[in-house]
Amino acid sequence: MGLAGNRKKQMKQTKQKKPPTPAELLAKANSLPRGVVLSDYLGAMWTLKQEKGFSLREIAAWLSEQLDVRVTHMQVYRAMEGSLPPIQYQTSREQFEETERKRAELEEEAKLEEKADQEEEAKQ
Repeated sequence: MGLAGNRKKQMKQTKQKKPPTPAELLAKANSLPRGVVLSDYLGAMWTLKQEKGFSLREIAAWLSEQLDVRVTHMQVYRAMEGSLPPIQYQTSREQFEETERKRAELEEEAKLEEKADQEEEAKQ
């Protein structure tokens, strides 16, 4: 049977298969493993960033090794930036300034990393 015959057979099998009900699909979704949630590791990420001087890329590499999953520097950035308190919940000027300093530092590093990635892609 040629390629066209295989494609027709696949299409026929697809047409015959009844789509799952919403309840069945929900049950399948609920049965999937949770996976890694980076926000569970924010303490480690902030320690590596502030106390050990790791870059976002170095944090991502360290987490990838420790968790045995691929973690990108942008995932680390989003998790860390998302953990900073919104302005309306900051009670003092010092807290506001510290949060904004952290936010600006993370944003600047993410931009530099993104620029480095683009330059690397342009070389290839």
